[in-house]
Amino acid sequence: MKRIPKQKRSLLKYEGLLRAALLEFSENGYTQTTSKSIATRAGVATGSFYQYFDDKDDILYKLVGDRFENLKTRYFDLSDNMSGLAHNSERLRASIIGTLELMMDFHSELSGFHALIHHRRFIDSRLDDIIKTYDAAFDARVVEIVQPFKPRTMATSAFVVKAMAEGIVHSYIFDEPKDVNRTDAIEQGAQAIIHYLAAKE
Repeated sequence: MKRIPKQKRSLLKYEGLLRAALLEFSENGYTQTTSKSIATRAGVATGSFYQYFDDKDDILYKLVGDRFENLKTRYFDLSDNMSGLAHNSERLRASIIGTLELMMDFHSELSGFHALIHHRRFIDSRLDDIIKTYDAAFDARVVEIVQPFKPRTMATSAFVVKAMAEGIVHSYIFDEPKDVNRTDAIEQGAQAIIHYLAAKE
């Protein structure tokens, strides 16, 4: 990626291209999105796109990094005190519900975009590396949360907790199950995670 501009007018154009690309990828998918379609949506010439980005993959990587960095910041703020809640079930439950709500909001806000990157990461090694970097940070935080429950196998228990949370969120957002209420899914999902953690004590 080229250098981020500092002048106000150029920065506005740059940010407009990012917003346009996010909507293009989310609504039209990877194949139909082009540098031209992004520029057109942003209201600038195609040449302006290439002042800031090498190609559509370049802007996709920037968008993914920005969104996951935002999620990481919000998740770490939310989970800062979760490691001390092993013996406070109500606060633990509220924290897990808050985490699941955050994950639901993050994925539902631009579900088309997240479906795209979820699929594309398996055919684009650079994109996969970006996501894996954030996955590693999330994994480390889950280990901190699980540790006070003294599981027999820390890595496996942390993996199961994360898989339960991701499974609930991804299944609800991407599969769009009928007759499943979001609030109920979150609350029952949180209860299932708590039961699992309690069984590890």
